[in-house]
Amino acid sequence: MGHFKYRSILIVYLFLIGSCSVLSQDKLSISKINLLELNDGLKNRIVYEIVRDNDLNYWLNMPNGLQIFDGRNFGKFIPFHEPDYIRKVTSDSTGIFCITNDNKLIYYKTIHDTPDTTQVDEKYGKTISFSDNIDAYNYFQTNKRDSIFFYKNLHKPVLIAAFDWHKPISSWIYFNHSIYFISENELYKYDKKLEKISKDEAIEPDINFRSKLYLFDDKIYFSFSRKRGVYSVDKQDNLSIVFPKLNIVFSNKDKVGNLCFGLTDKYYLITTELKILNQKSNQWTNIDQLLKQNKYLTSFVSEDFTANLITSSFNGIYSVTFSNNAISTILNNPNIARSQFGPVIGDFESVNEKLYFLREGGGVWVYDSDQNLKELINKFPLNYGLRNLNYDSKKNIFWCLTFSSDQSGNLVKFKGDQILSYKKIPFNSRKIILLNDQELMVFGNLDETGIITRYSIEKDSFIIDSKFENNILYDVFIKNKNEYWIAGSNGLTIYNPIEGNQRKINECVNASLIQSIGEYVFVHTRGYGCFVFKDDKIVKHLTPECCLSNESTTGTLLDKDGNYWIGTYNGINILNQDFEPLSILYEEDGLSANECNTGAMRSDGRFLFFGTINGITKINPKLYFENLNYNIDYRTKLTYSNKEVISTLDTKDGVYNIVGKPNYVEIDIATGNKLLENNFSKIFDLQVEHEIDNIQFINNKITLTKPNTGENTISLISHATGQILPIAKISIQPDYSNTIKIGIISTLVLLLSFLISNYIINRNKHQSEEKTKLIKRINDVELEALRSQMNPHFIFNSLVAIQYYILKNEKSLAAKYLTKFAKLMRMFLESSKSKTLSLKQEKEQLGLYLELEQLRFSDNFEYNISIDPNINIDQDKIPSMLLQPIIENAILHGINHMSEGRGKIDITFKKKINQYIECIIDDNGIGREKSMAINKEKRIKHKSRATQMINERIELLQNLKEQNIDIEYVDKKDDRGNPSGTKVIIRFYES
Repeated sequence: MGHFKYRSILIVYLFLIGSCSVLSQDKLSISKINLLELNDGLKNRIVYEIVRDNDLNYWLNMPNGLQIFDGRNFGKFIPFHEPDYIRKVTSDSTGIFCITNDNKLIYYKTIHDTPDTTQVDEKYGKTISFSDNIDAYNYFQTNKRDSIFFYKNLHKPVLIAAFDWHKPISSWIYFNHSIYFISENELYKYDKKLEKISKDEAIEPDINFRSKLYLFDDKIYFSFSRKRGVYSVDKQDNLSIVFPKLNIVFSNKDKVGNLCFGLTDKYYLITTELKILNQKSNQWTNIDQLLKQNKYLTSFVSEDFTANLITSSFNGIYSVTFSNNAISTILNNPNIARSQFGPVIGDFESVNEKLYFLREGGGVWVYDSDQNLKELINKFPLNYGLRNLNYDSKKNIFWCLTFSSDQSGNLVKFKGDQILSYKKIPFNSRKIILLNDQELMVFGNLDETGIITRYSIEKDSFIIDSKFENNILYDVFIKNKNEYWIAGSNGLTIYNPIEGNQRKINECVNASLIQSIGEYVFVHTRGYGCFVFKDDKIVKHLTPECCLSNESTTGTLLDKDGNYWIGTYNGINILNQDFEPLSILYEEDGLSANECNTGAMRSDGRFLFFGTINGITKINPKLYFENLNYNIDYRTKLTYSNKEVISTLDTKDGVYNIVGKPNYVEIDIATGNKLLENNFSKIFDLQVEHEIDNIQFINNKITLTKPNTGENTISLISHATGQILPIAKISIQPDYSNTIKIGIISTLVLLLSFLISNYIINRNKHQSEEKTKLIKRINDVELEALRSQMNPHFIFNSLVAIQYYILKNEKSLAAKYLTKFAKLMRMFLESSKSKTLSLKQEKEQLGLYLELEQLRFSDNFEYNISIDPNINIDQDKIPSMLLQPIIENAILHGINHMSEGRGKIDITFKKKINQYIECIIDDNGIGREKSMAINKEKRIKHKSRATQMINERIELLQNLKEQNIDIEYVDKKDDRGNPSGTKVIIRFYES
């Protein structure tokens, strides 16, 4: 094959004409085969298998990666780092799964997703394979330590079987609640125990096949790698042979229920027979014609094998369409690409059950009722091409227009295969209209001017009827003799030749053809759809938005049932009498080409003929509608109350169970059929089993608003055939689980409330008792602090000092200190009633105390109290009776024991903004270490609890959460390391 170069699409049309039904024949007639390979965008000629996802895309498994194919064009390519990296591809209702050679599982939810790659070697085993069960979820198998495990549902694996087995398994399937598998050319079954189903037969070493198991209609079909024959096993394990001398190359099921086998009598790479087992008739149908194109086929994928299929091979992929005998082609070139021209058909005439037609490139052909095709006239004089054909039934002659490269043409008269005459036309002529026995109308264009002429047959001369400046004419239609409808570059113009007036129809831009069909006039355009007139008014505008497959239309034919068949630049659209779409035809359905030629169409009463850019398409409307089947290529996706449910792979059997009354239910219908894509509501009527309130059907979406509980079947019924498409069986059940849950939750809430309330009561009681103890203790400590402030030594020594001044007759000093002493005692008593003091009160109280202590200790120390300006001395407060004991310690145990020098106490208040108030009491006494040594000697004479009392009070205040206080003692040292005093830092944080 290295010497052959494939074109971008190889189209082979093979027709077998017959009146019998396809399923009653022993062979399917192939209507079209399209080969798609490297020039079309395929990344590798070798395609191992094809899998279809729920979005109706085909996934092609190739040696160098995966490629997406939408049925027409190749899309995204996913390369892999090593050849043949993907061992198996499969799909379920959730996405695409791939098994790799390094035991990884790659999952794609959609073609746009980043894949989820997992290593399948820990929990489930070292190797993995899929069964060929077609279900909403996958079945997979793993091996681990000489044991074999079988699971279903990749997302939430459920173990269905496990047993010891150390031999390799080539294929397996889950059937009738048992595992059937092939290992070393024998069929085994496992259902709680292991047994062999197949019989011992001699191994044939000269053959090499693939061992595969396939489930179809309650039977398993299989073949072995070293034994000839295709076998079947039923539910009772009865073994029978189906094809004794053949083995299975590949097999697959379609969505209708048919089974397709690729069989061989050679070895597994070569396919020698193709058979389809129809589920309804249980008969085998051959499609061996496909093998004339390629024997190296690898897999089939289809919604209905009897209608069309996609097959992979070792040389590209093939799109195959089977004929339903309603569509055939005439004079088409099978070896051109879709974008290229073949025999372009210019015009038709139907005469005495014979079809006469023109090839634009030259030649007149005739096609009779016996399907004989003959060329009448091969070449016309002085022509560049043929344009228009008209038959004069009274004279039994044909008139034909030719055109030349110099913008001139010829009017040719011929009969049979003989040219009778021709007349030079001095402009680019487009069409002939028979006016009467002696006169023709011929119109065309000369440069930018449209010209309408009358040709006298008797005089053999042209007379100009009308001229239209700057308006190139494409078609003229004479209505009521005195009204010309003119389709031209200026759109549609209605012209009265007698009165000379014109009326322009602005909507009909780029009008190219005008037809009168029944009560309507159809005006076809290039790029603006088709306008339908009735009584000179537009009553319908046919566009892709409503019912067409393309915005450029080429003409309309009417069948016996009143349906309109409209040719376009992309397919033929079928509309009913109300202009509702019924169906659409493309090349895949058997058309000679997707693009029809403007004005080239004819009906002979039984058949419709459409001229295209590559021959003629012949259609039997009655037979087409008899065989029309919409049960192909559609999926449903149901969404309710923001929960999405994807249907099973076989949507026809899908039942949606909804527990709890949803706010809404939406059913989206997806299809690969371009006409049906957004036009379900135009082609089908909605049919429900029971009446449903608030149901809408728009385009391809069915919406139920607040549906009632119960069961209902929703289907669609075709306008064209009355055929019913099952869409969904919806069962909405009350959510009793919510009632149970509410009861359980209510009970738990009550129990929990009781436990919590009981806990809170006990906790509050305990906290209240603890708080009472704390308050009692802090009151005791505060009383002790008050006693510390008013201790007898201080009072006695102070009064003795005052007495000293009285005895010395220093009455003013005695009165001064006596007044301060009395004021200090009063302040001590008042502060004991309050938990806190302002810094103003604290400063005044400490000042009085220190002055009296100076008097008491004969003025042997000095002091200084300073307050940061940032402190508001009237508003900022600290706990009462806390600082005085600390200062007393500094005097009694630090300064009082100094042997030389004068004592000094500095008291400083600072405020850290939004943090705390800091009080620093700094003395230059003997320090705590030396003081403790002295106190140790005098322990019997003096017992001080000042420091302990202070710490205890601080702890109590913190426990009561009344004040957060931090105290720090710093032992100061001089340059030689000797004690030089004590610094006490107290921080009062905001509570």
